[in-house]
This record gives sequence, structure tokens and C-alpha cells, in this order.
Amino acid sequence: MMISVFQYLRVPMTWRTPLLATGVLLLALPAPADAQLFGGISQEQEVELGREAATTMELDLQVLEDGAVSDYIDRLGQALAASSGRPDVTYIFKVVDSPEINAFALPGGFIYVHRGLIEAADDESELAGVLGHEIGHVVDSIDRATNAGLPLNGSTDRRRR
Repeated sequence: MMISVFQYLRVPMTWRTPLLATGVLLLALPAPADAQLFGGISQEQEVELGREAATTMELDLQVLEDGAVSDYIDRLGQALAASSGRPDVTYIFKVVDSPEINAFALPGGFIYVHRGLIEAADDESELAGVLGHEIGHVVDSIDRATNAGLPLNGSTDRRRR
């Protein structure tokens, strides 16, 4: 018997999600296209920094190899990111095969959602809220890096609150 990703995730598809997610994303102010990020690096450098951090993180994380779940999270995340303050960033959404209820973002649009968070979500709007929150970190990356004093080498735990 074939089971759908929505049955697997216990997350019903609703039209409330785009509405909620748009509200969450409106809280993040758009960054000017020519803004220098992380105290003077370009968007290209930010993406490279994020790519390096993602490669390092994935040495310790088990990324879920379930195409249906990964595709679902990517489609939902891409729909939200298209309405964000930085739609020009190429966002990469991945699912971590862990029972923890967690999600985090790395510089340059690399966003990770733990399987435990997906399983704990009551509906798609809850997932959209979390993804919108993480997208907001990418949109607001200049303040996040400078105010939080994050090192730029990708060697620390970047899990969000």
C-alpha cells in the first residue's frame, strides 16, 4: 500500500498556510539588493560561507533520504522564500533524520528541519511558521551575524532558539 507524504507527515494540505506564512515573512524587512552582508562581504561570499558550513554540518548530521518528505519541505519552503525579503537567494531546504524538534538556518539560504519537528507539527501552517522563521534569519542575516557575534567559520552550533 502506497502512503502519501501528507499521511506520512500527518500534515494536511491547507490554504491557510500561505496566508500564515506571508504574515510571518512580512515581519522580516527586505534587504537592499546591493547590501554588504556580515560586516562587508557580498551575497556571493555569504552563500559560499553557508555552503562550507553546510558541508561541515552534514558530516555530523544524518540528512533524511526520503524523497517525498524532502520534496514536500522543499516545495513549501520555496513557496515561502519567493515572498521573502530576499527572493533572489537560492534557498536549500533539507530534512535532518533526527527525532529532535528543531530547525536552523545557515548563511546564504541553507535551511535544515529535523524530522521530529515535522512529525510533531499538527498541520502545514505550523511547518510554514517554522520555515518562515528560518527564512527570516536568512533575510535578516546582517543583523543576526553582527548582533549575535557569530563566528564566520561554520564551526559552531547554529541551531536557533
